[in-house]
Amino acid sequence: MRKRETMVCLLFFITTDFSGWAQVAKPVEAQSLPVTFLKTSGQVIRDRAGKGQVLNLRGTNLGSWLSMEAWIGPLGKAITERRNWKVDVTNSGSRQRGIALVDGDLRSTGTVLKEAEIIEIDLGMPTVFDELVISSATADHSSDRLLVSEDKLKWDTVKKSEYLNGQTKFVLDAKARRYIVLKNKEEGQKIDAIAELYTYMDDDFSVRNSMISRFGARKTDELFDVYQQLWITTADLDNIRQMGMNMVRVPVYWMELMDNAGAIKKGAFRQMDWVISECRKRGMYVIIDLHGAPGGLDGYITSGQAFTNEIWNDPKWRSWTEKIWVAIAKRYKGNPTVAAYDLMNEPVSNNKAYPTKKLYDQLYHAVRAVDADHIIAMGAFYNFDFLGSPGANKWENVLYQAHYYNTDIDNKDSQEGFMKFALQDMASHQKDWNVPVYAGEYNFWQYLDIWKQWMQGLNAINASWSNWTYKNRVSQPASWGFYHVNENAVPDMSFDSAEEIKGKWLKFTTPNFKVNAELINTVKEMTREPAVPVTITP
Repeated sequence: MRKRETMVCLLFFITTDFSGWAQVAKPVEAQSLPVTFLKTSGQVIRDRAGKGQVLNLRGTNLGSWLSMEAWIGPLGKAITERRNWKVDVTNSGSRQRGIALVDGDLRSTGTVLKEAEIIEIDLGMPTVFDELVISSATADHSSDRLLVSEDKLKWDTVKKSEYLNGQTKFVLDAKARRYIVLKNKEEGQKIDAIAELYTYMDDDFSVRNSMISRFGARKTDELFDVYQQLWITTADLDNIRQMGMNMVRVPVYWMELMDNAGAIKKGAFRQMDWVISECRKRGMYVIIDLHGAPGGLDGYITSGQAFTNEIWNDPKWRSWTEKIWVAIAKRYKGNPTVAAYDLMNEPVSNNKAYPTKKLYDQLYHAVRAVDADHIIAMGAFYNFDFLGSPGANKWENVLYQAHYYNTDIDNKDSQEGFMKFALQDMASHQKDWNVPVYAGEYNFWQYLDIWKQWMQGLNAINASWSNWTYKNRVSQPASWGFYHVNENAVPDMSFDSAEEIKGKWLKFTTPNFKVNAELINTVKEMTREPAVPVTITP
């Protein structure tokens, strides 16, 4: 899912007893049948390898579990690498004063700019960051003038800033920049006692790599194991099942499965094996969603790597992505609990010579060479026209997926109109292309009556669905999660010790969140509706 100002249409183990905290009713018995292998059949999905009853997948996304999003879970921000920075204080005749800004010593507070002096920083290479922080125990620098540039030809002035507890924070759009200039806003005014200057980024890619630099790859994986065992537990799966749901979509970031050298990790499938095993016990299915791919697959922070979108231009990243899917397909071939392989989340090609459909085709054939039977989900992004029909593409046993968000949040008429458009869009493509359809992500904010109309409409056409997302630590906009609002401190991934990070994560188990009871009850009502009978064509 993306949090942005557009409208998108289309080891260390902790055991805790969470029994008794679920807030919803007993599971619907009709939905508790053992899982059987699913396949598509015309416009619907059927159990018993495509020869049984119509089965609509109805569930939720396990957001920020195996693919991290800092605004959903307590991921925190990471300092970008500073080893290649070149820092100069112009007109000062002293390089040492600039070096003090990046020496890692908060006590070295000797950088005071006099009149006509400015700080110039070359980061050594284009670096993606969305926050710049000045540490100073003596002064608020929010009135200073901060300029950033990628090429020294075009400079952007950073205007948003705040000062708190000795730190001045400047907030920017996430994009690649190489050069930074800091100067007095007013002539003759001193910039007092700057101890350190940092740039930060909070996407999955940056935080994992920052942690690897601090703790090493093995220790980083062990730390994330701790987080993952706390964020989603068997109690959470019980709670999802008690809402009548029969599926979870599991977003996975590529670095969860593969190291930075392109090798599949030894413990790559630990969490995936666990959730598949536990879901099978509960009569639930799992959709495996590659939420972010090597090199970046859309340039959005929500797919794990902000601004970077190079999978379309570099065959190395496509090869690594194919390697990931072959490993997944080999591991789960024949496993009936796995409902579908969701090849790419919201892909956006920036290369006309290599459109999204071409990479889908590459990954489709790579999976089919290993696993001829599992459903493959194709994400129509931004809309179905980016895919074309499965018949034209010669794809079989595929599920067409779209994501629906209207960020005109406070306009109910806009939300309702968008909802009706989305239903018609899905229904028409389902019929015209003879393919089952799936609303893999969506949100209709505080308008629970529109949520209800939306899911009733999906059920009426035998579409599958999963809202975004199961839980979320922020409260606004409304209804991001069935469990939301957790204001406990998020770890400082750059300075907290491993034990401090673990301690803060302990406060983000689901019982520490507020129950979004109205949304739970609205969605629970929609899971009770049976699939619409469809005649099996011989």
